[in-house]
Amino acid sequence: STQPESRSRAIKFLEAGLWSEPIRVQWHRTYTHLLKESGTDADEVMIKLYDEKLAAAPHSAVLLYLRGRVCPTLEETESYFDRAIAADPKFPWSYLGKSWKPISRGEWADALPHLEKAEELGLKDRSAGFSRHFAMLGLGQAARLATEYQNKAKGDVGLDGLMNFMLLCDCLAHSGDLELAHAEMNNMLSRFPVEVRAQPEVQALATSPVAYMFARWNELTPASGAAQNFEIGKLLATGQVKQVLANQQILRLLIT
Repeated sequence: STQPESRSRAIKFLEAGLWSEPIRVQWHRTYTHLLKESGTDADEVMIKLYDEKLAAAPHSAVLLYLRGRVCPTLEETESYFDRAIAADPKFPWSYLGKSWKPISRGEWADALPHLEKAEELGLKDRSAGFSRHFAMLGLGQAARLATEYQNKAKGDVGLDGLMNFMLLCDCLAHSGDLELAHAEMNNMLSRFPVEVRAQPEVQALATSPVAYMFARWNELTPASGAAQNFEIGKLLATGQVKQVLANQQILRLLIT
């Protein structure tokens, strides 16, 4: 969540460019999220706005998709996504939207084609990537996913590289290949400059995903920042919910 003053500034900033062409889906997603955080009935507000815009441009794929996102039921949502695809079959966000219903039901085989179509059309969205990841794991395709992540990992040591590594560890944990996970961990660390590699935070970010995904709790070292999430996961996974609720520092991390 964000502080009220910062949230208010962000909402005003986004409002100023909300309808600039081309309409940016990410801006609308963030704007809607911030409105909800502020206590506004964001869906009701956005439905009114989108209906007004659609009255003037009824075949706009982006407006149809955005209108579908704020529908109160999955059935109504589906109808807008179908209309968006009919209006522009090359608009990738509509296919991500089409994956929502099967994902909500755990119907991975139905969800995956929509997710892969969105990716094929150039959608680069982290939430879509996570959905595809879980769909493929649900279909027993961990080995194929692991190969994809290994190919992506070469040379990337930024945030995307670390996220890619965590997802790779998840795949390897499904196949129980701890040795390969450690090899990939060392491979990733080797791409950092020596002075960066030696920093405790970097070490924790590299070692924590392996320890966590393979439930090797004794190998999780005290960490801060992003790696601290793995320690929280450890407490929850081992039934130590009371310890989480009693730790004010952890609670602040979870709710801010």
